[in-house]
Amino acid sequence: MIGVKLIGVKGADMEFSWRSHLAALGLATAAAGTLALVLACSPGGPQTRGPVTPPPSAASAPAELAKLRVKVSVDTSSLPNLWERADYVAAFKRAPRAALSRAGYTVVESDGEQDITVRFTVESFSSGGWRWSPHDVTASLVVRDGGNHVVARFDGSYASLGPDAGSTADHVAIDLINQMNASHKMAALGGSEPEARPASASSHPKRAKEKEKPFLTGSPQPTAYAVVIGVEKYAGDLPPPTGARDDAEEFAALARTSLGIAEDHLQIALDEQATRGTVERHIAWAAHSVPPGGRIYFFFSGHGAPDASAGTPYLVPSDGDPRYLDATAIALKDALAKLGASKAREVVAVVDACFSGAGGRSVLPPGARPLVKVREEKAPAQIALFSAASGSEISGPMPGGSGGLFTHYLVTGLGRGQADVDGDGQVSLDELSQWVRPRVAREAKKDNREQTPALTTGASLAPANVILAWGLPTK
Repeated sequence: MIGVKLIGVKGADMEFSWRSHLAALGLATAAAGTLALVLACSPGGPQTRGPVTPPPSAASAPAELAKLRVKVSVDTSSLPNLWERADYVAAFKRAPRAALSRAGYTVVESDGEQDITVRFTVESFSSGGWRWSPHDVTASLVVRDGGNHVVARFDGSYASLGPDAGSTADHVAIDLINQMNASHKMAALGGSEPEARPASASSHPKRAKEKEKPFLTGSPQPTAYAVVIGVEKYAGDLPPPTGARDDAEEFAALARTSLGIAEDHLQIALDEQATRGTVERHIAWAAHSVPPGGRIYFFFSGHGAPDASAGTPYLVPSDGDPRYLDATAIALKDALAKLGASKAREVVAVVDACFSGAGGRSVLPPGARPLVKVREEKAPAQIALFSAASGSEISGPMPGGSGGLFTHYLVTGLGRGQADVDGDGQVSLDELSQWVRPRVAREAKKDNREQTPALTTGASLAPANVILAWGLPTK
């Protein structure tokens, strides 16, 4: 305990002034004419009120709810005059939108577009008197339908949160939205809607319309290079992976606009052009051209194949033969190693293929058994690998569409800004992954299959710090 005694502060007016300022900081004043300032200290730093409550796990919305379009409003007027008030206001305004989007809902900003309206209110907030103290929060979530009738209300009381503004807001928002997802009232609302929804919001027509929307223009990336490969037409008897060429053309268009990559920094090979030799030359070109501290994007859509004995995943070029993978295809680990040996600070590899041999965008030699145990490739230090499916899963096309399911949501989230859940005009690798994965998994289930995109990053990369696009128009 440290005591500081200040002498010589005389007079009622001056004493009142000091009392007021100290009281605002949660401190105490002594008798008139003398002020005593007492600070509680300990060797370990400021005292807290007990252990911080761990955050809940976010749950995906049930399928009947995830189709709903949600408009969000936030009321933070009850927040006290904290030193860091602006941080908490911003965090509580961001958190419900982010949690809803990651749960699978479509968050809209304009009136008239929504199926339901969600109002998130911070009812009370206590910080224990110090900036670094844990927080106690009560909050509510009110859901209204299209006719502005209250459908449900969810309340939460949370002790010892934080002390970080972002983690506090996320904790509260995730818990309330988990309650919403589990509510029978919400399930009834979701189940009553499908036939009544306008055609533009039904599943397949909406996808077609979204694909026609232009990509948002992002800030230029002058030190970035991109290699884009799409193989739908194969030599020999290999079946076409439906939509692979469309995938590559979509990603190339996204690279020019949202990623801001110059035309002379972009190499594209489609169908018959995408031979093993051409793909390897494009990889070598990117690795040689990128300057120190630059970035390489590598995109492949087409067939993948596993080595039947070792389970090594291969990318199959247009002249590839699954019977002779070592001689005609490109091992994924080799492609990543060549890109990783460049001077790039980071390499972002996106692969819309699968390697299970179970069908879809995966092939095996005739007579080989499917569902080969695929060896998972570890990403080199500066590489992020975002794959369409995990392990023995099958990657496939959009239901009723022409492109890959994974690529569709990837370009929608990144190129059309849907994954920018906090509305800051940029999309990180973490935001993109969290936005894409639940949507792909949900749509794949409609085709009676499992498909969960997988993100693997090297030791030197944190997905939240890899900003893929920035300078995008904000909502």
